Amino acid sequence: MKLQIVKENPRLGLAARGRALNLTGSSETVRKNSSLSSLSVHCPQHSRPGTDKEFGYYLAGLIEGGGGAIIINGQASLSICFHQKHISTVYYIKTRLGFGEVRRGQQKNKKILIVKNRRGLLKVVDLVNGKFRTKKKIESLQKLIDYLRDKKIKYKETRARALKGRPLNLLKIQVLPRGPSGALPKDGSSVLINHWLAGVLDAGGCFQVNRRRRRVLQFKVIQTPEVLNLLRTVWGGSVAKSPQGKTYYYQASGVSVFRAIKYLDRYHVLSKWLEYRQWRRVCLLVQGGLHKTEEGVEKIKRIKKTMEKMRQSEH
Repeated sequence: MKLQIVKENPRLGLAARGRALNLTGSSETVRKNSSLSSLSVHCPQHSRPGTDKEFGYYLAGLIEGGGGAIIINGQASLSICFHQKHISTVYYIKTRLGFGEVRRGQQKNKKILIVKNRRGLLKVVDLVNGKFRTKKKIESLQKLIDYLRDKKIKYKETRARALKGRPLNLLKIQVLPRGPSGALPKDGSSVLINHWLAGVLDAGGCFQVNRRRRRVLQFKVIQTPEVLNLLRTVWGGSVAKSPQGKTYYYQASGVSVFRAIKYLDRYHVLSKWLEYRQWRRVCLLVQGGLHKTEEGVEKIKRIKKTMEKMRQSEH
């Protein structure tokens, strides 16, 4: 997903401001959207999802962006993949769930959070059920619910004891709480009023600054068209396929960028917050037109180097 920030000068007339923002449409459309382009110079203090409902939306977005549940040889598990530099977010989620283990991925720079404990899986289901937005994840959740609903944990009994005619102690059969009877339908609420989109962006988003192109700011997300179309619906813009034809991305410019930042100022990403703050600083420079000045260019260079160091960090 590419996002373009362009300058808005409050002293320009309405029509000129519309051209500067690369808007199309009637003057009335410009008047409705021009107020969206004003960003506060103060970046909000970072916060994590407070309630279980908020955390559930974030976790649902994270799973839709980079995780999933599988059942192999009668054993169910949930896995979410992270870059190792985001290990603090991995352990935050593990602690918040109260279940799971962290393993090294096949690639040395990857970490995987795996939940196999049945009660842990039940908690995940309780948190995310009704918050998914893609058909594939809802179907996967239904399979996991079926597994948990039908599964019983039995204490091991020796065959010798059974052969001696001693009845099995059926009281030792522990049945898990039934939990939900099925996966709830796709969440139809706006993605702009909860943490779902923040989870998606943490899973597959990347903040970039490119000084050599007309579009100084870039914000890329590699996801399925079903997810990216949601972004197009709420922010405008378009969804396209990469030149290699292997991935899809969302791109927008003008007012759409400010809508995205206004969302992220309220519903915070976790693993990429520091990168977002630096990227947001560049946005303010571009908004004020300083990216066209020598001083502004030098500031953007320094911010870009800071972001590159963050990406290379191992913690």
